[in-house]
Amino acid sequence: LDERQDYPFAWSPDNKSVLFDSDRDGTFHIFKQAVERATPELLAGGNEQLVTPRLTPDRGTVLYLVTPKFDQTTNQVRMMRVPLAGGPPQLVLKADGLNNHQCSVLPANVCIFSSIQEGEIRFFRFDPLTGESNELPQLKRRETDYYSFNWSLSPDGTTLATSRKSMPNSDAAIRLISIADSSEILLPVPGWPFLNSLDWAADGKSIWVSASTTQDGSSL
Repeated sequence: LDERQDYPFAWSPDNKSVLFDSDRDGTFHIFKQAVERATPELLAGGNEQLVTPRLTPDRGTVLYLVTPKFDQTTNQVRMMRVPLAGGPPQLVLKADGLNNHQCSVLPANVCIFSSIQEGEIRFFRFDPLTGESNELPQLKRRETDYYSFNWSLSPDGTTLATSRKSMPNSDAAIRLISIADSSEILLPVPGWPFLNSLDWAADGKSIWVSASTTQDGSSL
């Protein structure tokens, strides 16, 4: 146990290494660690804050975000890519308020990012090679709180699972939103008002959620 902040986001295609961001060297950078090794490999570092490593559909490239530090006033976020095997990073795209991104798994070839601006969360489909993006207006939602809203793209690229922290006296729920027509299925989560994160299982048949009964997450 230590005081480092480590946040895992993806497994390597062979399921032998985990991708995560960590502040272990002063600011958040991107690491890859094999399960049988005690120390990780630095994939992307430097002087900037790097977070949210996720894989492209072919699972050969890591996409991550370069976010402003807390003392910076800019809202612009850069998405970068780096080979999973290591190499120089390259710019994919820039966007104001970019707060999350995820891709499907081949044969599906869908990558989506979201941005929160002026009280709305907007979703965009993008190409991880060219950086070209197009908004998906049917998925736009009213949302002002970056820390209360979360989403995850299904492995087949057809569905967004979304959640947000609820009120203390009400139950939270997971919404499954069709990317094609924005139709929804609601999955109540009784007894757990605060959903902190969620992600699809590799086979796309279930969703894993971390939840708490208090807003600070002290009761799990």
